[in-house]
Amino acid sequence: MSGLMPELVGYILRRLPISSVLASRCVCRAWKAAVDDPSFQSSYTDSARLFPENNYIQDSGGKMMCWEPRSDNAPDWLCAASQDNKHLVLARSTKVRKLYVGNPFFNRWEEVPYLEIWDVSRVFLLVTAGQQFKIVVWFWDGTIHTFSRGQTQWCQHMVAMSPLSPVLIQNKLACIDALYREFVQFDVASNTITIKDLNPFPAEVQSICLASWRGKLYMVWLFAKGPRFNTSMFTIQEVCAESGDPIAVVSTHVVQELHHFTFDGQADNYLNVCGYNKYKVVKLYPFSYDFATDSWADKIYSPPSAPLDVRLCK
Repeated sequence: MSGLMPELVGYILRRLPISSVLASRCVCRAWKAAVDDPSFQSSYTDSARLFPENNYIQDSGGKMMCWEPRSDNAPDWLCAASQDNKHLVLARSTKVRKLYVGNPFFNRWEEVPYLEIWDVSRVFLLVTAGQQFKIVVWFWDGTIHTFSRGQTQWCQHMVAMSPLSPVLIQNKLACIDALYREFVQFDVASNTITIKDLNPFPAEVQSICLASWRGKLYMVWLFAKGPRFNTSMFTIQEVCAESGDPIAVVSTHVVQELHHFTFDGQADNYLNVCGYNKYKVVKLYPFSYDFATDSWADKIYSPPSAPLDVRLCK
């Protein structure tokens, strides 16, 4: 391949996933020069996925790559990717306690004030008007912290006392307050909060969570049934994204002889659930719901992830 014309080498490399492109730099000088060529780097793109809980990036070829910092001051954990601008990432350096917004592939970062973040599923990175970014973190204690480019410090907003995992829908964050059984929304643009009671709230409800798919919002209810409450029924109900009012039940699923369940996050069209025995000793029954096909399967397809555009040059 080293004897091919540089234009042809670039043509071939542009069709490779990013893991193969990076590996090709180590083959010979000609390939390294082709990858490092500014015209190639400015035109190369790849579709990847970021797995923030595992700090992995998966390229279009299915290759899983662990993120490693390039220096002691560089970010060592990728926390969230923007849904609006898919090459923008929020990252942190655990060694020097710093937060950054930027792109890991061309290693350009903008430092933002530090905030201790433990649960990356509660972090949202958005792009506002004029390609400005805004970070929203909804903590377990009910506080919402926001930071926009141009600010000097984080702003804090107090909302629900026991918020379950929030979801982003139509430029708003929505969640369920498990303590007061309320539907809570945070408008990202105006920093305003709306709260609505979930009435009537069925007494046999064991758990509840929210999910979103293709611009629609869903409530996932877990009901305890049977004389000894040894039967569990999952009900997925489409609700109004503005008010949380029910629209229609889209699916139900019955599970026997399991007493405890956890919602293990959403990965695109898959909602992952794990069932436990009475004492929560081991995971017994992992399963998932596919919004795309309206079907249930006895396995978890993928951990929560976000699409990420790979670019080598800004």
